[in-house]
Formats: sequence, C-alpha cells, structure tokens
Amino acid sequence: MDTIATDLRVTHYPTYTDLRRYVDAVCGHNGLWVNALLSHPPHGTEHCAVHAIHASAGLQLTDYLRDLREDIEDGRCYLPLEDLDAFGISTDDLAEAARSGRMTEPLRELVRFEAERARLHFAQAADWWRSVHPSMRELPRLYVRLGQHGLERITRSGHDIFRATRTARAVCATASCAEFAAGYARAATRRLTARTPSGVQRAASREDKAGAA
Repeated sequence: MDTIATDLRVTHYPTYTDLRRYVDAVCGHNGLWVNALLSHPPHGTEHCAVHAIHASAGLQLTDYLRDLREDIEDGRCYLPLEDLDAFGISTDDLAEAARSGRMTEPLRELVRFEAERARLHFAQAADWWRSVHPSMRELPRLYVRLGQHGLERITRSGHDIFRATRTARAVCATASCAEFAAGYARAATRRLTARTPSGVQRAASREDKAGAA
C-alpha cells in the first residue's frame, strides 16, 4: 500500500531498477500470494516464487506498452527515462506521439526493446505451472500464456502501440480462445481420470512428460 500511494506523487521512473522496485511491490507480491493458494510443500519453493514474480513483471510491462497513450494523457510515464534517453526520445516527443497517435521510428524501436524485455520475463515464468500443486496448474499456465498473447499482438502490429491491425487482433483473440479451450479440456480430463490424490500425481506426471516432449 505504501508503494501504491506513490502514484499520488511519482509520475516517472528514472531507471528500470526504479520501475522494477515499483512493479515487484505492487504486482510481484500478488504472485506470491497466489503461490500460497496454489502450492503446498514441497511445491511452495523459492523457485516457484521466482516464476510468479517474472510472470507479474512480464504482464505489467506489456500493460504499460498497451496503455501508453492513456498513461501519457494522465501525466504518467512508466517507461524508464533512461530507456527514452537511449533511443533519443524526450518526454515531449512521447506526449506528441500519444496525442497524434502516430509512431516514430525511435519510439517503435523503444517499444521493440521493452517488448523483448517483457518476453524474457515470460520466458522465465514459462514453467511456473509445473511448480504448483498438480490440481492447480491451469491458472498459472493461462496467466502466462494470455500475457504472451497480449505481447504477441504488439509484435504482430509492427510494434505500433497506437494501432493494432485486424490480423493481429484476430490471431491473438483466436489463440486466447484456443488456450482457454485447451485449459478446460485438460482440467476436464484431469477430473475424469484422476479421482484420487495418487491419480492426480500420475496425471501430472504424464502432463510433465508431454510438456517436455
């Protein structure tokens, strides 16, 4: 709550370290709370916590890119100022791009850079679902995959955060629906084939082997 209260006075983050400190406080701890619900010894390990924190960071960075125009209009910028400087972009340049809804090449390269940063976080979180209790795997799996689909929409739009193409929207919407359907199918199969704790463990073992393949 102390970190969230900084929204009343902090409108920019000088470095990525500053931004990560904010993100980890307002989102990373949420992932740890989710782990407390999804995990049990020996699954509730530090390894599992790392996955959850990376998932939260990746999703938050993706949201900052997708909401850039709205944030700028509210007088806020979550993209680190050191990154803007690295790509030769001033805060005035960013405000003008948001106002006009037109991408510049430096801004496009900045978005590409931040998207790759988010992608690395999702890659670190990809195995989160393996770390939780076998009966609880669908939530972290879908959380990460849907975040990746949101990031893919930015990529498919040529890193134009102001205009998502129809193709990008359609592809990502289809992928998201397919992800939900697959998750439902896995959960239904688990309920039908794993009626006991030992059955759940056997089903989880088969799922792990299939994932590795």
